[in-house]
Amino acid sequence: MNGTVAEWMILGLIMFVVLLIVAYMVMEYKADRAEERAEEAIEKLADLLYVLNQAHIETGVCCCGDNMATHDTGYNCGHSALDMWDYHGEPVLQSARLFVRQYKSDV
Repeated sequence: MNGTVAEWMILGLIMFVVLLIVAYMVMEYKADRAEERAEEAIEKLADLLYVLNQAHIETGVCCCGDNMATHDTGYNCGHSALDMWDYHGEPVLQSARLFVRQYKSDV
């Protein structure tokens, strides 16, 4: 074995420092990539909110398509009247708005 114990310890220390630097660079790259993905997801969610705001999901209309005001009773048609907007639109819209508002104030 060539070299003194001190030389081998210095070499080991240098290798350890290089390993730490490489690990830091990898973690920094992953963090940057995750941040880019999060920003992209928020933009897509903001786009989804825009579409939901413009979608034709009516209030006052049952999920089956009947008018809520004149909907037949559950005994005659087999289901209780359920407003399409209250069931499909509003919960999704509110949930998405709350999520996006954590990151963007203009939604």
